[in-house]
Amino acid sequence: MQTEKLKKLVQLANFLDDLPHSKFHMPCWASDDATENSCGTAGCAAGWAATIFHKEGWSIDGRCVYFDKFYGEVAFSEFFGISITESIYITKFLDNSVHNFYMPNPSLVSYAEEFNLKSADDITPAMAAIRIRRVVAEYDPSLLEDKTVPEYKKEPCKNVSTFA
Repeated sequence: MQTEKLKKLVQLANFLDDLPHSKFHMPCWASDDATENSCGTAGCAAGWAATIFHKEGWSIDGRCVYFDKFYGEVAFSEFFGISITESIYITKFLDNSVHNFYMPNPSLVSYAEEFNLKSADDITPAMAAIRIRRVVAEYDPSLLEDKTVPEYKKEPCKNVSTFA
């Protein structure tokens, strides 16, 4: 079961590799106008996970992502079978002062420190993909050989703010 979840996390990383920075915005789960088809709006790694895998139980609105009875980092953790600490490592910017409070593991540094960034706006999809692959490698490095990219078809937006 966990292997299947981690394979989906690798697929998310593969998707993020080709995503333009203009469609990626780490400070928010998704643009306010996000729907089940995402409309090509910008979002963070978790927002794109909710968009790509929405048929597997994700939902999204401009405020947060949801999976099963969980939301935010916990939803990301549950869906992909990783720890909450690892989920935060992937999905949160966390400047160094906040980061040290939430992430006492010194090997898990903030995006700001690791990539020498001044703002969460500077985080690229490729940076999130690097972090995803690091987490997966701790479980099973052979999973990183999968180059599958999840199917994503941009469709016209529906006039709804959430989907289930």
